[in-house]
Amino acid sequence: MAIFKRSSSIPVQLTELLERRERVLAWSEHQGGLIAATTLGILSTDAHESKRIPWTQTLSAKWEAPLLTVAVAPDLATLGWMISEPGQLPVAIRDRVTNGVVVDRIRTFNEHEVRFIAHRAAHGIEWLTIAQDPDWAASPIGASSIESELAQLRSTLGI
Repeated sequence: MAIFKRSSSIPVQLTELLERRERVLAWSEHQGGLIAATTLGILSTDAHESKRIPWTQTLSAKWEAPLLTVAVAPDLATLGWMISEPGQLPVAIRDRVTNGVVVDRIRTFNEHEVRFIAHRAAHGIEWLTIAQDPDWAASPIGASSIESELAQLRSTLGI
Protein backbone atom coordinates (compact mmCIF):
# COMPACT_ATOMS: atom_id res chain seq x y z
CA MET A 1 0.00 0.00 0.00
CA ALA A 2 1.24 3.48 -0.86
CA ILE A 3 0.25 4.78 2.55
CA PHE A 4 3.02 2.79 4.27
CA LYS A 5 5.56 2.88 1.44
CA ARG A 6 7.71 5.80 2.65
CA SER A 7 10.64 5.27 4.96
CA SER A 8 10.31 6.93 8.35
CA SER A 9 13.46 9.06 8.03
CA ILE A 10 12.73 12.76 7.76
CA PRO A 11 14.63 14.60 5.02
CA VAL A 12 17.44 16.88 6.16
CA GLN A 13 15.80 19.82 4.33
CA LEU A 14 12.97 19.60 6.88
CA THR A 15 14.95 18.79 10.01
CA GLU A 16 17.18 21.82 9.43
CA LEU A 17 14.10 24.08 9.59
CA LEU A 18 12.60 22.67 12.78
CA GLU A 19 12.47 24.91 15.81
CA ARG A 20 13.57 23.75 19.22
CA ARG A 21 11.21 21.07 20.59
CA GLU A 22 9.28 20.93 17.30
CA ARG A 23 8.73 17.51 15.83
CA VAL A 24 7.39 16.21 12.54
CA LEU A 25 4.04 14.39 12.70
CA ALA A 26 3.87 13.48 8.99
CA TRP A 27 5.55 14.63 5.79
CA SER A 28 5.45 14.17 2.06
CA GLU A 29 6.94 15.45 -1.15
CA HIS A 30 4.88 17.98 -3.06
CA GLN A 31 5.31 19.26 -6.56
CA GLY A 32 8.56 21.18 -6.18
CA GLY A 33 9.51 20.45 -2.58
CA LEU A 34 8.55 19.02 0.80
CA ILE A 35 5.63 19.60 3.15
CA ALA A 36 5.29 18.54 6.78
CA ALA A 37 2.75 18.71 9.56
CA THR A 38 4.68 19.48 12.72
CA THR A 39 3.72 20.07 16.32
CA LEU A 40 3.80 23.83 15.59
CA GLY A 41 2.22 24.04 12.13
CA ILE A 42 2.66 23.32 8.45
CA LEU A 43 6.16 23.56 7.09
CA SER A 44 6.61 23.75 3.32
CA THR A 45 9.79 24.03 1.28
CA ASP A 46 10.60 24.37 -2.38
CA ALA A 47 13.59 25.48 -4.42
CA HIS A 48 12.97 29.17 -3.61
CA GLU A 49 11.77 29.43 -0.02
CA SER A 50 10.45 27.76 3.07
CA LYS A 51 7.12 28.70 4.60
CA ARG A 52 5.78 28.05 8.10
CA ILE A 53 2.06 28.31 8.83
CA PRO A 54 1.26 28.11 12.54
CA TRP A 55 -1.75 25.98 13.49
CA THR A 56 -3.32 29.09 15.04
CA GLN A 57 -3.61 30.56 11.52
CA THR A 58 -5.12 27.50 9.81
CA LEU A 59 -8.90 27.64 9.48
CA SER A 60 -9.73 24.72 7.22
CA ALA A 61 -8.04 21.99 5.24
CA LYS A 62 -9.29 19.91 2.33
CA TRP A 63 -7.81 16.83 0.68
CA GLU A 64 -8.99 15.96 -2.83
CA ALA A 65 -6.23 13.76 -4.19
CA PRO A 66 -3.76 14.88 -5.33
CA LEU A 67 -4.52 18.44 -4.08
CA LEU A 68 -4.20 19.53 -0.45
CA THR A 69 -5.61 23.02 0.25
CA VAL A 70 -5.49 25.00 3.48
CA ALA A 71 -7.35 28.24 4.26
CA VAL A 72 -5.27 30.60 6.35
CA ALA A 73 -6.26 33.53 8.59
CA PRO A 74 -6.77 36.38 8.69
CA ASP A 75 -7.88 36.82 5.08
CA LEU A 76 -8.86 33.24 4.20
CA ALA A 77 -6.05 32.97 1.67
CA THR A 78 -5.97 29.46 0.22
CA LEU A 79 -2.67 27.66 -0.15
CA GLY A 80 -2.37 24.48 -2.18
CA TRP A 81 0.07 21.63 -2.72
CA MET A 82 -0.01 18.83 -5.31
CA ILE A 83 0.95 15.61 -3.49
CA SER A 84 1.16 12.28 -5.28
CA GLU A 85 2.02 10.08 -2.26
CA PRO A 86 0.42 11.76 0.76
CA GLY A 87 0.90 9.04 3.37
CA GLN A 88 -0.55 10.27 6.66
CA LEU A 89 -0.06 13.97 5.89
CA PRO A 90 -3.70 14.86 5.02
CA VAL A 91 -4.93 13.10 8.17
CA ALA A 92 -2.36 14.81 10.39
CA ILE A 93 -3.23 18.23 8.96
CA ARG A 94 -6.98 17.66 9.18
CA ASP A 95 -6.70 16.52 12.80
CA ARG A 96 -4.66 19.58 13.83
CA VAL A 97 -6.88 22.04 11.96
CA THR A 98 -10.06 20.46 13.32
CA ASN A 99 -8.64 20.57 16.83
CA GLY A 100 -7.83 24.28 16.46
CA VAL A 101 -11.23 25.51 15.22
CA VAL A 102 -13.72 25.76 18.08
CA VAL A 103 -16.63 27.47 16.28
CA ASP A 104 -17.27 28.16 12.59
CA ARG A 105 -20.59 29.84 11.80
CA ILE A 106 -21.88 31.76 8.81
CA ARG A 107 -24.52 34.42 9.34
CA THR A 108 -26.38 36.45 6.71
CA PHE A 109 -27.34 40.09 7.23
CA ASN A 110 -29.60 41.34 4.41
CA GLU A 111 -27.72 39.27 1.83
CA HIS A 112 -24.31 40.09 3.34
CA GLU A 113 -22.59 36.90 4.49
CA VAL A 114 -20.16 36.95 7.43
CA ARG A 115 -18.16 34.01 8.74
CA PHE A 116 -17.50 33.89 12.50
CA ILE A 117 -14.61 31.66 13.52
CA ALA A 118 -13.34 30.99 17.02
CA HIS A 119 -10.02 29.19 17.08
CA ARG A 120 -7.41 28.27 19.63
CA ALA A 121 -4.52 30.71 19.88
CA ALA A 122 -1.48 30.83 22.17
CA HIS A 123 -3.31 33.09 24.64
CA GLY A 124 -6.74 31.38 24.52
CA ILE A 125 -9.65 31.61 22.10
CA GLU A 126 -9.48 34.19 19.32
CA TRP A 127 -12.42 35.23 17.16
CA LEU A 128 -12.19 36.16 13.48
CA THR A 129 -14.95 37.71 11.43
CA ILE A 130 -14.64 37.47 7.67
CA ALA A 131 -17.17 39.41 5.63
CA GLN A 132 -17.99 38.51 2.06
CA ASP A 133 -18.39 42.26 1.40
CA PRO A 134 -15.64 44.19 3.25
CA ASP A 135 -17.17 47.56 2.31
CA TRP A 136 -20.48 46.65 3.96
CA ALA A 137 -18.61 45.28 7.01
CA ALA A 138 -16.74 48.59 7.36
CA SER A 139 -19.95 50.64 7.16
CA PRO A 140 -21.58 51.73 10.44
CA ILE A 141 -24.54 49.35 9.99
CA GLY A 142 -22.30 46.45 8.97
CA ALA A 143 -19.85 46.96 11.83
CA SER A 144 -22.72 47.26 14.31
CA SER A 145 -24.43 44.10 12.98
CA ILE A 146 -21.21 42.10 13.12
CA GLU A 147 -20.34 43.34 16.61
CA SER A 148 -23.84 42.51 17.88
CA GLU A 149 -23.80 39.00 16.37
CA LEU A 150 -20.32 38.32 17.74
CA ALA A 151 -21.41 39.38 21.23
CA GLN A 152 -24.45 37.09 20.96
CA LEU A 153 -22.34 34.14 19.79
CA ARG A 154 -19.83 34.67 22.63
CA SER A 155 -22.63 34.85 25.17
CA THR A 156 -24.59 31.89 23.81
CA LEU A 157 -21.56 29.64 23.42
CA GLY A 158 -19.71 30.86 26.52
CA ILE A 159 -16.56 31.56 24.56
